[in-house]
Amino acid sequence: MSQWHIPLDIDSILQAQGADPQSIRMQSPRLLHIAEQALMEAKPLLHPQVYLKRLKVLDQDAQELFLHDGGMLTGPLIAERLSSATEIVAVLCTIGPELEKRSTELMPMHTMRALALDGAGSAAVEILCNAACSSVEKQARSEQLHISMPFFPGMHGWPIEVGQDQLFNLWDEPLDIMLTPSYMMVPRKSLSMVVGLGKRPFQSGSSCNLCSSSQTCRYRDLHAQ
Repeated sequence: MSQWHIPLDIDSILQAQGADPQSIRMQSPRLLHIAEQALMEAKPLLHPQVYLKRLKVLDQDAQELFLHDGGMLTGPLIAERLSSATEIVAVLCTIGPELEKRSTELMPMHTMRALALDGAGSAAVEILCNAACSSVEKQARSEQLHISMPFFPGMHGWPIEVGQDQLFNLWDEPLDIMLTPSYMMVPRKSLSMVVGLGKRPFQSGSSCNLCSSSQTCRYRDLHAQ
């Protein structure tokens, strides 16, 4: 059994679809019922898994962090925001393929149910990602270390094709998450990120403000929770 629990709820499913939970409750009982169905259907389909890789920062310059075991992270965003990092923690999260498979099966005949289930998957992997961050932060605090905000491939200054490739290359062992030639993760409901650890405080900020999709992202409210 996975150690990772995902406290999925109706509000997070609705928010992941770009809807306001309060408005849906007041104006659309049908959509609320579909979200409730999605919640019940999603729970047994979630198989959360988190991969963590903690590595020392050996050296750095204006564009790169050089890591123990030969890995590196490059790009102006990473080099600037993690300049005080003595270590990094790379994180890969997934809820597995079953929910995605079920949503695809439902799509031709039950589109609304399929979309709600897809929203449940998006919400679930976001919640899992937040739980992974909290776990890393708890460990850092126990060692009296500061932790940076999380950085995701695709943010301004860290192109997705660069970040995804670099993070996946930090693992030598087989993973249950694959990276396609177009740098998409499979299962699709997966996320990758990196945080820095160090003895000095990091520059504060919001991941949303650095994301290239920040102005149009329908998950922004969910990220802010």
